Amino acid sequence: MLLLLLKITVGWGVFALLFSVALRHETFFKINRIYLIFSVLAGLGLPILLSFLEKENVVATGILVLPQITVGMQKLQNLESSEQFSSFQEVIFGLYFLGFAVAAARFFWGLRQIFLLAKNSKSEWDGGFRILKTGKFHLPFSFFNLIFLGKITPADSSDDWESSDELQKMLEHEKAHVRGGHSIDVVFLEILCTVFWFHPLVFWYKNALRNVHEYLADAATLQISDKKQYGLLLIRQTQSGLAPAFANHFFPSQLKKRIVMLTKNASPARSGWKFSLVLPLLAGLVFLFQNSNLAAQTAGVESSKIIQDSENDNREPETDAEFPGGTDALLKFLGENIKYPTDARKAKAEGVVLVKFVVGKTGEIFDIDEKEFKNGTRHQSLVDEAVRVIRSMPRWKPAVLDGKPVSTELCIPIKFKLD
Repeated sequence: MLLLLLKITVGWGVFALLFSVALRHETFFKINRIYLIFSVLAGLGLPILLSFLEKENVVATGILVLPQITVGMQKLQNLESSEQFSSFQEVIFGLYFLGFAVAAARFFWGLRQIFLLAKNSKSEWDGGFRILKTGKFHLPFSFFNLIFLGKITPADSSDDWESSDELQKMLEHEKAHVRGGHSIDVVFLEILCTVFWFHPLVFWYKNALRNVHEYLADAATLQISDKKQYGLLLIRQTQSGLAPAFANHFFPSQLKKRIVMLTKNASPARSGWKFSLVLPLLAGLVFLFQNSNLAAQTAGVESSKIIQDSENDNREPETDAEFPGGTDALLKFLGENIKYPTDARKAKAEGVVLVKFVVGKTGEIFDIDEKEFKNGTRHQSLVDEAVRVIRSMPRWKPAVLDGKPVSTELCIPIKFKLD
């Protein structure tokens, strides 16, 4: 899980870096919107997809993941660290779900606010837009095809302002949000912020996408207004009431950025080459993630090999042999049985013993032997102790091929290390 989160972070980070360095100052607002949405989906989906494909490949090829067992002075250090890590995981998951609950409550509270405001407002239709007059103090804002109109100032008690030129510009701004389907992006990012409430890059993407939404709506509004008048309108409304948190509204907080974009000349078409950088970036991420998956698999992993006999071939098993109770039970068993040999301790002998053995069709253990001794000077008592404990293991659940149990050859790395 931690490796997957790291990959997602790397993916989001490199896409965000490209946008910040090369794209955010360009006026290709529609393409920038597509890029940001693509970046969020690719950064999230690519690691998950590759991990899923790797998982499918692991199941298909019968690879058995066995953690390296570390033996200390009279204890199995790996068992102790496993228990400590398990407690640490419980704390981390508890904190995550607490934050998730708070973020989810905030999300649904925002939806409830909009629902109640819509329920208590006067409604009329303007083409495909549903106009809701709330009578509250806020600037116009939109949510999907709903456009909420309120009072511009707290003292306003008439509808005079509704026929004003300013309102028409604000209304056009909100209609641009509705026509562009910006609320879909906003809700999607809000859900993502709820799930990844702890991740700063998710909030960066939310804010960057909101900016692009505003640039798009401002560009549409300039079709009925000149830049100077519209810029002055934005400045005059800085102290007006704001809309609910995740609605599209006329005046969010990025005033300076919007003014800069209003006065900026359109980017030349030749600047569009920058978007081609996405392809090598995407290819690089695929290469990086695939190689990290391979490295993770080869560290402390041994292949499950079918022992050829008259009833089966050289194919990989559909399901691997399993210690009764799973990996946790295996760690516990080894932790209770492996002892650091006295003579090896006095000789300060250390190293990793790779013990291979065969799990038969009925789960019995046989053909136990030392496969290799590495990361130290070979000491026979360490080998003997590792082999002794492997020999004392109970029957395993055998591997299965074509629905039938088969014999498989496995290997467990046991590391002897002095405290």
